[in-house]
Amino acid sequence: MILYELLSAIGIVYLGFLIWKWLKKSKQQYQAPIVIREWILDDPEGELYVASITSDQKVWSACGRYAMSSGSTSTTWSGFLAGDLNELVRTTMGQKVLDEMIECLKQQNNKNK
Repeated sequence: MILYELLSAIGIVYLGFLIWKWLKKSKQQYQAPIVIREWILDDPEGELYVASITSDQKVWSACGRYAMSSGSTSTTWSGFLAGDLNELVRTTMGQKVLDEMIECLKQQNNKNK
């Protein structure tokens, strides 16, 4: 009987500890990634194209002016440097923007080393 009460008390203390950790963790606020660099190509008569590099090590490409014709895709910095999304950026925003994005990512990689 005493052993049962002792184990119950230990269990209650442990459960309290787990709840305390969960509450402490849930207080941490979500931090949205910071846009390091952004390129915008806006043709008022046509499409809107946006490419951006964010602090969570992602590269984003989005297009479309209205919800019905819009879309976006992303990849990691290393994926972009390996060729992911390069053709998309080249065809929508041009070779100059692609070169600037690659150069920006190389600089960011050097800062993180």
